[in-house]
Amino acid sequence: MPPVPLLFVGDSVSAHSGLARILRDLAVRIDLYMKNTFRVATLGIGGAGSKKYPFFQYHIQANPNHQLPDLPQVVDDHFGDESGVIFFVGDASRYGWLCHPEVCTFDGLRNWLLTNRSRHKFWLYSPVDADSREGSYPKSLLETLSHFDRVLNYTAWSAGVTGYPDHLPHGLDSAIFHPHSRSESRQMFTRMGGKGITDDTLMLGIVAANQYRKDYGIGIETARVLLDQGHDVHLWIHTDDLRKNWDIPTMLQSFGLSGRNSLTLVGMPDETLSWMYSACSVTLGIGSEGWGFPLAESLACATPVCHGNYAGGTAIVPEHMRVDPVAFRYEGAHSWRRPVYDPKDWAAKVLEISGTEANLDSKLNWEALWPRWQSWLQAGVDEMLSNPADQIAGTFGDVK
Repeated sequence: MPPVPLLFVGDSVSAHSGLARILRDLAVRIDLYMKNTFRVATLGIGGAGSKKYPFFQYHIQANPNHQLPDLPQVVDDHFGDESGVIFFVGDASRYGWLCHPEVCTFDGLRNWLLTNRSRHKFWLYSPVDADSREGSYPKSLLETLSHFDRVLNYTAWSAGVTGYPDHLPHGLDSAIFHPHSRSESRQMFTRMGGKGITDDTLMLGIVAANQYRKDYGIGIETARVLLDQGHDVHLWIHTDDLRKNWDIPTMLQSFGLSGRNSLTLVGMPDETLSWMYSACSVTLGIGSEGWGFPLAESLACATPVCHGNYAGGTAIVPEHMRVDPVAFRYEGAHSWRRPVYDPKDWAAKVLEISGTEANLDSKLNWEALWPRWQSWLQAGVDEMLSNPADQIAGTFGDVK
C-alpha cells in the first residue's frame, strides 16, 4: 500500500518559534522513520523554508483570523485523489473556522470545507497553557476540539483540562543539550560579551519569547530581590524581541539591574545555547506553559529551574523546584486562569535549588520517546484504513 499523505499545518519548519520546532521535529522523524507509512509535507507561516529538509514545504501566504485560504490548493497538490491526514500543530483557538465554515471569508475555503471535509482526517496537537474556571476548558474551544478526528495533548495536565485522554510530550535531543563545565561555560559567556561574571556570581537565565503570558515582571523582580539580599546577581535574557510586549531594557533599568544583565536574541545555535544554560546557576521559567522547551533544555544541561506550580511545565520541572501561586487572575476572551506569584517566594526557591543536582527525565529524550510517538501515529493510520474517512467522519455540527 502506498504511503498515506500527511500535511502538517502550523508554523514554518524554518521559523524560530516553539511550535515551529515541534512541527519540524515531528516532520523530520516521520519522514525518516515512517517513510513507508506517510508521505510528509508541511504548510507553515513564517520562515523562508530550507532545502535541508527532505519534504516539500508549502507557505501560508496570508491567514486573516487564522483562516487558511490556500489550504484547498495545497491539499489538492499534495494529496491528489487520495485521502490523507491534515495534522494541525497549534492552539485550538486558531481553528474555530474549521467548525463553522459559514464564518470563512474566503469562498473557496468555505466550499472546500463543506464538500471535502469527510475525505480526510483532521488531527490536532494543541498546547494548553492555562485552564479556565475550576479547571475547565472553554465551551467554544471544546466545540472546536470535537471536530477533529484525533486530539493529542502535550501533557497529562492538559488532558485533564480538555477531557481528551491521549497525551504525548515532545522530545529533546540529548546529543545537543547536555551539561558543560560551569566555569568553562562562563568563560565562553564572557567571550561572547557578558561582563562582570565570576565563578561566584549568582547567574540567572530567562529564555522566553516576548509574549504577555511570559511573566517578565516576576523574573526581573526576583533578580532585584536577590540583589537586595546581597547576592552578586547577573541576569541573562534570551528572547525574540526586546520591546514587543514587555519593554525589557526599560524594565531592567527601572529595577536597577543596569550592568547586571546580558541580552541575546533568537538565532543562536542550539549547541551554543547549551553552553549558555550551563553557565547559569538557575534558570527562571517565567511563563505558564503548554510544554516549555527552555525548562527541558535547562534541566538537560544540569541547571536547576525555578518554575510555577501550574500548567504543562509541571510535567517537566520536579516538584521541589516549583513555586506555588499566591493567587490567580483571569485574562482574555476565554477567561484563562493565570497564576500570580510573590517574587520573594521565587527568590527563596532560587537559593534553595542553586547548586543542587538537576537532570531531565530520560523519558523526555527523543531516543526513549519516539517509539511512543510511532505507536500513536501508526494506530491512527490503522484506524483510518479500517474505517475510511468518508464512512466515519461527521458533518460540521456533529460531535464525535
